[in-house]
Amino acid sequence: KYFKSEYQILQFFPLELTKFFKNLDTIEINNSNLSEIHSSDLQQFGEKLTNLSLENNAIKILEKNLFKFNPNLERIDFGGNQISFIGHEVFKELKLTKLYFGDNTCIDGYATDEAAVKALLIKVYEDCIGSSESSTSGTSTTQANVISSSITNGNLSSNTAPPIKLSE
Repeated sequence: KYFKSEYQILQFFPLELTKFFKNLDTIEINNSNLSEIHSSDLQQFGEKLTNLSLENNAIKILEKNLFKFNPNLERIDFGGNQISFIGHEVFKELKLTKLYFGDNTCIDGYATDEAAVKALLIKVYEDCIGSSESSTSGTSTTQANVISSSITNGNLSSNTAPPIKLSE
């Protein structure tokens, strides 16, 4: 159920893990210099994947459909990467309870409950959405307002969200 790899120098995400580990629901690949992650890498885990930690790697971009095969993800950790771009609505269908983005280029924060996750996602969408060729903030105020509104009024809504706790 659990795969953990640390301090390995990886050129790419390990392929065919489910060939050897049938029922993985937790993947941790930390401190491994991993620079890319794609939806095709995560497809092998499907709906079983609930926890993903890719902490302290070299990831810069989270593509739009990164989690399209993993709708049951609850906890994601991208802390300590170099993320400067996050694809539009990458987290839209997820019901996250924990989300970590400490020490990244466009966002530095974490959330440990559903309400805080919603607040952090608004910050992520304001600061990290856009084209990867554009500036770090990469989004217009209008686009950020539309995204923030959909989080607040749509699938990721709550009455009140506590302030985002940012790392120092």
